[in-house]
Amino acid sequence: MNSFADVILPLPLPKPFTYKLSEKESKILKVGFRVAVSFGKRKIYTGIISRIHNDDPINYEVKPIEFIYDSKSIVDQLRIDFWTWMSKYYFSPIGDILKAAVPSTLLLESESIISKIDTSEEEIKNMSDNEYLIYEALEVEDIRIADINLITDRKTVYPIVQKMIQSGYIELKQQIKEKYKPKLVKFIRLTGQLKTRQSTKDFLDDITKYPKQKEILMTILKVDKNKNNWIKLAEIKNQVSFSSSSLKSLERKKIIEIKIFKEDRNIENDFKTKNKIVLSKSQSKVLKQINSEFDNNDVVLLEGVTSSGKTEIYLKIIEKYLHDNKQVLYLLPEISLTTQIIQKLKNSFGNKVSVFHSRNSIHERTEVWRNVEENRKNAQIIIGARSSLFLPFKNLGLIIIDEEHENSYKQQEPSPRYHARDSAIILSRLHKSKIILGSATPSIESSKNARNGKYGWVKLNERYGGIKMPKIETIDIKEEILNDQMNGLFSKKLIDEIGNTLKEKKQVILFRNRRGYASIWMCNTCGYHINCDNCDVTLTFHNVSNNLKCHYCGFTIKTPKICSTCGVESMINKGDGTQQIEESIKEFFPKAKVSRMDWDTTRGKWSFDKIINSFSDNEIDILIGTQMVTKGLDFNNVKLVGVLNTDHFLNFPNFRAHEKAFQVLTQVAGRAGRKETQGKVLLQTYQPNHPIIQYVINNDYKSMFEAQLVERIEYKYPPHVRLIKLTIKDKSHDKVNIACEWLNKMMRRSYKGDILGPVYPEISRVRNKYQKQFIIKLKNIDSINQFRSILNKTLISFDSISKYRSVRVIVDVDPL
Repeated sequence: MNSFADVILPLPLPKPFTYKLSEKESKILKVGFRVAVSFGKRKIYTGIISRIHNDDPINYEVKPIEFIYDSKSIVDQLRIDFWTWMSKYYFSPIGDILKAAVPSTLLLESESIISKIDTSEEEIKNMSDNEYLIYEALEVEDIRIADINLITDRKTVYPIVQKMIQSGYIELKQQIKEKYKPKLVKFIRLTGQLKTRQSTKDFLDDITKYPKQKEILMTILKVDKNKNNWIKLAEIKNQVSFSSSSLKSLERKKIIEIKIFKEDRNIENDFKTKNKIVLSKSQSKVLKQINSEFDNNDVVLLEGVTSSGKTEIYLKIIEKYLHDNKQVLYLLPEISLTTQIIQKLKNSFGNKVSVFHSRNSIHERTEVWRNVEENRKNAQIIIGARSSLFLPFKNLGLIIIDEEHENSYKQQEPSPRYHARDSAIILSRLHKSKIILGSATPSIESSKNARNGKYGWVKLNERYGGIKMPKIETIDIKEEILNDQMNGLFSKKLIDEIGNTLKEKKQVILFRNRRGYASIWMCNTCGYHINCDNCDVTLTFHNVSNNLKCHYCGFTIKTPKICSTCGVESMINKGDGTQQIEESIKEFFPKAKVSRMDWDTTRGKWSFDKIINSFSDNEIDILIGTQMVTKGLDFNNVKLVGVLNTDHFLNFPNFRAHEKAFQVLTQVAGRAGRKETQGKVLLQTYQPNHPIIQYVINNDYKSMFEAQLVERIEYKYPPHVRLIKLTIKDKSHDKVNIACEWLNKMMRRSYKGDILGPVYPEISRVRNKYQKQFIIKLKNIDSINQFRSILNKTLISFDSISKYRSVRVIVDVDPL
């Protein structure tokens, strides 16, 4: 009987493809093995086996597997089940999930290379100039097709290559190259001949004529007192400079051994734990409640006010799971948060902690992935952003989702568009592990699940050390303008409070959720403003680079001084951003040390760390930032937080706008007064009596939740219903409209529930593609399954229509 393997390929394909196995392969291979397979005419891809069976496919010719990479599975059945669930629930091709889940270093692809075929002198003379240039270059080595344009200086090279193949001058091959490069470190140690004091003295006498060799030996003896440990060569070089010839001479004399070892990047093997975790009475009480809730619930919501010490409770719970030799996943919404949390975890658990996020190199991520797969001690605790959910855990006991309300847990682009919090709950079920959702301002969905008894629910209502919650006040911008108390973006009261705070040697955080200098660059004479060439948005002025940039597609131009419409030199900026705030603050407080934390200042790998550590060490007096500064950061010396534009969140056209406004304002307020003295928060607003602002002032999450729940039920929004958003995109405005008409007609014919749209979103063109959207409201699991079936059939029919081939349909389940 023939054996076959279904292989998941790293391509946007809706299902795995089937390959034939030899008798030998069928005995070796299992689910989770990594194999190389041919797909298409020549291309070879690395895939993962998801199923082995005896069902011969009917619709296509079955190809054999090219070769097997590993001697064992790199993912298990549980992981395949998780990918399958995610593919089905989020309408994502299983290949997209594979690409997100497995490092690219392990998903090797072949690339096309050409090599020369020996030909006669006569045929060489008949070659064109470009053919001869290519043939001559092949005398040295085989060349990638992608590099041929460098030889010919032509953009289009495929016609030349095709003609040379047909003429028999060259042949096309597929080559797979290893992407992962291990870190190789040179170590040295003394040989066994130097174990006694006398033998050491004899060797020192022998090399007296060679002072540099003697200096090297003395340094090794100083560093390695046991005389048998491997020492990094770099450590010796830090203490004494020498040439490689001196080192080789010592090796020839058999005084030292030299060996190269593989070493994980960014691993601190000698990290010593410093802190014993000590909880307050209220924290200890909450810890007992969580453990008690775990007896009946797999998911527990920890609702604790800002600065209540939730992290310390997490550490104590982690301690228990490590004692049971379980793995722990600690999820954070932003990379910026990892700096402080990593330090806390390493202070408590030493080198059992590994970090996994996109700021690390692909080689670093591959090493962590491998360490988790092999269940090594240095990867017992994983801290990372949402992508760490895909790591191949073998013995996962606990998942902690800190700041569970954060929108950053939802993947937007590219596919799969999953929510890490919701996916983590499914993953914990598969692993039969526990999960803690932590937040001072939980999402409406999580709060409802806790109140309904679906989740366990524990509350922590006081700050650590008995510190009072910050005093929150509003500044009515309308009144400030009438009384001539506004100076640019700042009210007199805010400026005075900043000055008083600086006099007390305390720190200030200023929050404005808009980067750049100004949002509009316009002509003061005719009113013309400069838009992006690819998107329906204005370009943002950045004064540091003197450029206008689009924050959606990256389009950039130099800032013009003369209006292209009326020809007058009267271009000005309108609006504000973090760069302008930084400039203004430096004018108000020239002696203050001011820094900015936004996307523009944190692009480097260690940028977050440098800014956060500088602020923690009181090297910065005033920190200006976007939402990055609101997310769970812990600073001891911040007394004042100023929100420059509170209304930006309140007026956003989204059903979650008020929930989000409450969360952001409460979180940023929570950065103030975390140690010793009560903090102060000033909210500049045109709507001081807005209900959400009053809820924030009174720290009244309960009233906000109840008010939002009434609205959501009335207007049919989550958590009362589930949503699916369809976005239809194409370069042609007319084609988008025609495609939407067809989809609208087909969906309404089959589905009798609520379908909103199609409508243009706030920004109707992004990256030179027009877009329209549908929102589908689904009441329960039955309607979700019903619509999933309808949508799958509709999209299959849609894809089969030739005139819609260029139209892209994006399915977003549970959109924000």
